[in-house]
Amino acid sequence: MLADKPDDELLDWLDGADENARPDRLARLKYLRSLYPAEQDTLLFGGVVVPIALHEMRLTYVFGLDLACVLTAQVVLEHLLNGVLGWNGSDDHDDSGLRVLAKQAFDRSYISEPEHKAIDSLRRVRNPYTHPRPVMAEGCLIRRTAEAGVPMEEVIKRDAELALVTVIGLITRPPFAFPHEDAPDAAQGT
Repeated sequence: MLADKPDDELLDWLDGADENARPDRLARLKYLRSLYPAEQDTLLFGGVVVPIALHEMRLTYVFGLDLACVLTAQVVLEHLLNGVLGWNGSDDHDDSGLRVLAKQAFDRSYISEPEHKAIDSLRRVRNPYTHPRPVMAEGCLIRRTAEAGVPMEEVIKRDAELALVTVIGLITRPPFAFPHEDAPDAAQGT
């Protein structure tokens, strides 16, 4: 369809697609911004991959690339948890997957029980995307779509929103974040 088009027609196509997507992207951007309760400094454990993956996770959501958002969130979480464990002297987690990292972070009180459960839920949602499952197997996207009674795109969008809430919820609290002195207190609404 686009392979044999000259550059000016391709640019016109991109402009039209961009214009049509702007209202949805604006709504997604507002949702993403609502997840940040106050401006803060964030300590991103886990090396150089974490800020890159976090930035890409946010962009994929705003641009409607929901499956990519879910997958990128796991990159953020694995590197972040691995980093916080290593920063605090643990060395028994190298080459561990998200399940083990989350369990160790929970056992050492770096993440709460609800955060641990959210990370595990995200892991369970992500696994069938990256590891093929038989049609209608537990966790399979087709089965989840049928059970939810909504379009497949809505199921994937919900997964992306779970990913955002999980990651951003974690990085917006100590020891991962430190509120600015002049920032409003989110708990008091001031």
